[in-house]
Amino acid sequence: MEKIIVNYLQRGKNAIPLYEDTVKIASECGYRLYLQKIDSYDFFCKGKDNLITKLRYNLIKIPIFIKSLIQIPKNSKLLFIYPNPFGILLPIFFFLLHKKKCYITLLCTDIDYFRGMNKYLTKDLNNLNSADKLIFQTSNMLKRCREVGVKTPAEIIHFFDFLTEDSAPLTNGKENYRVAFAGNYNKATFINQLEKLNYSKIKLLVYGISNNSTSPNWIEYRKGFPFRKISEVHGDWGLVWDGNGLDNNDINNLHGQYLRITIPSKAILYIAANMPLIVWEESGIAKFVEENHLGLLINSLYELEEKILSVSEEEKKKIEENVKIFAQKIRNGEMLKAVLNKIDQE
Repeated sequence: MEKIIVNYLQRGKNAIPLYEDTVKIASECGYRLYLQKIDSYDFFCKGKDNLITKLRYNLIKIPIFIKSLIQIPKNSKLLFIYPNPFGILLPIFFFLLHKKKCYITLLCTDIDYFRGMNKYLTKDLNNLNSADKLIFQTSNMLKRCREVGVKTPAEIIHFFDFLTEDSAPLTNGKENYRVAFAGNYNKATFINQLEKLNYSKIKLLVYGISNNSTSPNWIEYRKGFPFRKISEVHGDWGLVWDGNGLDNNDINNLHGQYLRITIPSKAILYIAANMPLIVWEESGIAKFVEENHLGLLINSLYELEEKILSVSEEEKKKIEENVKIFAQKIRNGEMLKAVLNKIDQE
């Protein structure tokens, strides 16, 4: 049975590191790349969002749909990244591939329904149930999918990989007072309220925002950095927090709800950079972080300083050692490799 990773490179979108890493890791596991290029919706429409344009966009997928069905060999073990550009046509595509006796695994990097896009529930449900195996990010994602009717057998990856040859700063994780935050600031509007916290013994290093001269001295704004340059990210802890508020009640918005089931890319970055995590206790990765001693769980940013200062030297050392183990794993692609090898043995 030939192993193939099927990737649809969408013109008009920036390269997604997660997709690039997935292709490379799968190739190391014996998967051959089958690549087709297709316009993204935004690139094709160029601001013209109307019924005729949508129809034309879906029609341009048909030749690629047919070409893929013809070229993908019978009896193949296939790995797809989800979401997939075929959209509502995906169950038909998979049905026809099953006719060719193919085995289909979906690596779920995103699920529209859980982003608050309720109109996509039927689409996501049908798509996920049309595969033979799913790879979910967290146990919370698996649980939520089961609650809405996803029945396909699944594995959990726990952390996505982060391939880089860059080295983390030797000082990362060694002290106990520098907390780094690097993320999507459109989702992390709590940054605008940081001055309410009034920390006195820790320093918050905020990456990617211009310096604010009026900020208190415990907040240090630093320039952004290239995605894979972990050598430019410094800190003893990496903060995983989203939404517009500083405590549990405020984080519980749309971004907070999504944080309940996903692996935030910032968490992967921190681990790759040898930084222990500080995560919301209701987040999707909280259980894994706690069970593997990879950091601290908090309910509110108001308790952040107290939590950090309460960590003993022995506990911090144990956390540092475990973080280094997982840092090595995700920098080498071992998280996805472990899941793919398990599926290959079934």
